[in-house]
Amino acid sequence: MKKLSIIAVLVAVGLVGGFAYAKSMCVPWFVDNAANASSYPPTAGVAAIIYLHNNLATPKECNITYYNQDGVEQALPAGGNTFTVPALSTVAFRPVADDPVSAGGQESVLAQTIPNRPMAAPADGKKNGAIVIGWQGDATDIQGILGQAQAVAATGAYAGKIAGPGLLVSYATLLPGGA
Repeated sequence: MKKLSIIAVLVAVGLVGGFAYAKSMCVPWFVDNAANASSYPPTAGVAAIIYLHNNLATPKECNITYYNQDGVEQALPAGGNTFTVPALSTVAFRPVADDPVSAGGQESVLAQTIPNRPMAAPADGKKNGAIVIGWQGDATDIQGILGQAQAVAATGAYAGKIAGPGLLVSYATLLPGGA
């Protein structure tokens, strides 16, 4: 009986202490249809920028999954859904656009390694959706913010109702950790 108890304790300690549980955060909805190399805020369309911060002193490998408005996964190529956030760093990326800073855009070289939402068939080709970002570890390892901005011109229905050349519509929200 004593041997059985020792084995049970070792198994319990090994199982509890030996596994890191998967955590995730969700971007419930984004729109990212602004042109590449547009300013922020863009002059036309909506630009989404997702900021991810690694709170650890070690790099954190993450995975990303995109979904359309019907909750259907927009599959990335096999093995093409991972990226790494460096230790104690923040990376900002656009979920649809390839928008390198070197071409006047918003994404760093690191951000360019984060897979974009699939656009080609069998994906639906839309520049919006939801995202789940996952990692192994604690819920507090990664923090995130979604920021979106859109410029509205003082023309058409807005003529005479907006002072100056236009209006900026912008918001940001913290992305809560998931299970």
